[in-house]
Amino acid sequence: MVKILKILLYLEIFLISLTFISAFEFNGTVFDINGTRMFNATVNVTVRSTTDFSVVGYNFTRTNTSGWFNLTVEENANWMYEPVIFYYNTTYNYTAYIGQNLPAFPQQIFSQLSDTKFYLRYAGTINLTAINVSNSRIGFNYQIKDTKLGYPIADSFGSTKTVMEANIIVPSDRNYSITIYPNRSMPISFDWNNFSSSGSYRILTNAVGNISSYNITTKTLHKQFNDSVSLPSVTGFVNFSRVAGWDYLRVVPYMLEPGNMVHATYGDMLYNMSAFQGGTDIFNTTAGNYSITLPAPTESGNFILFVTAINGTNYYGGFANVTLTYGATIGQVNITLYGLLGAHANITMDNAGNFSTDFKEPNSILPLPEIQINFLLEL
Repeated sequence: MVKILKILLYLEIFLISLTFISAFEFNGTVFDINGTRMFNATVNVTVRSTTDFSVVGYNFTRTNTSGWFNLTVEENANWMYEPVIFYYNTTYNYTAYIGQNLPAFPQQIFSQLSDTKFYLRYAGTINLTAINVSNSRIGFNYQIKDTKLGYPIADSFGSTKTVMEANIIVPSDRNYSITIYPNRSMPISFDWNNFSSSGSYRILTNAVGNISSYNITTKTLHKQFNDSVSLPSVTGFVNFSRVAGWDYLRVVPYMLEPGNMVHATYGDMLYNMSAFQGGTDIFNTTAGNYSITLPAPTESGNFILFVTAINGTNYYGGFANVTLTYGATIGQVNITLYGLLGAHANITMDNAGNFSTDFKEPNSILPLPEIQINFLLEL
């Protein structure tokens, strides 16, 4: 009997040790923008997988009358931890204060953030919805970036499902790039930089039925996207004075986000979108001209065209900016090429003519043209 009791005692001590090892304390004090301690502020920690950044779970608590909080968080070296602290105004039912935009931290770093002072800033809310050409609500994924920081501060890509509406709380003293990815349609972007407005107003940026607006009382942007698109042709010539013809010529379109940013993973458009209208993109290697189809959304879309060309063993490239609006036509877009430096790489694009296969640019080069490399060296 004594032996059994000893075994049970050892087992209990072992389990207590495991519990102690597998969790850590995240605590601190929350203040408002003037340094006043904040009672009943919410402290939330989103736990994400390092494998695919999907959400593993949440931990949350609230501050006491002295602004102090203490949260026990499960510890796992394969997880990342994303803290968000905010204060909700129950009188007008909106989030009045929010903490700094912080990325997800590895466990080793986040576990060392205890006993920290957190100063909240005035908050704003971004409310997102989307409609189609029939004014019916549609599902979408979204991504929001702080245009100065450059990295996403909120997105819905951790889930395989789309959302019908999203409410995202952000600091109101920053500017934001908002991009949605509707079902079976092109991504659409919107640049928001007016939480400082002195009054409420309508935002008339798309077709009839628009309900986009800004509410100054609750500091809320209501942005409704319209995913209607037309498909105009974009044509032009590529120019390089010492080359009479090309062995290979392609134009790769990238969507340009607000803040002049291009997403490394989701930024490239479909290859051969002329197939949507029963045609095909044209690249004339002898004359050096091209004709491609691009989507022109109701919201207007900004694109960067990247030309990649080969002559013998020499590689060339060039860029051009294009803005397209629903129903509008565009003139000729000629692009000057420069010699490219760096190692060969492939650009993989989904094929609009056959979604079961990808199109890969053979032996393309990704680094910048010489003129831009020289400019960067001069800095």
